[in-house]
Amino acid sequence: MRYTKYGMQTAADHIFAAHSFKTAAKNSSKFLAQYTKQDILNLVKIGIKQGKPTPSGFVHTFDKVIGTNAEGNATKTLYIFVKKNGLLRTAFPK
Repeated sequence: MRYTKYGMQTAADHIFAAHSFKTAAKNSSKFLAQYTKQDILNLVKIGIKQGKPTPSGFVHTFDKVIGTNAEGNATKTLYIFVKKNGLLRTAFPK
């Protein structure tokens, strides 16, 4: 998939590049530092299975903090966006 700032990437690579603690841009939501790429993908899988469907994907609130939102506040909520064909587009703490 092509991402404006990141070029051609898989959705998993995009999520990790754009929202992992070490690589997320300033004013961007971030997953906690201890989360590996696989940990983040596991959160996404849980969010899809247990989350509330939205017109553009899913939203799920976990029992524990998963990261920080764009304002830098701790959050337990994960937004998951999927394409119309059901393929994962992106996911991030909100």
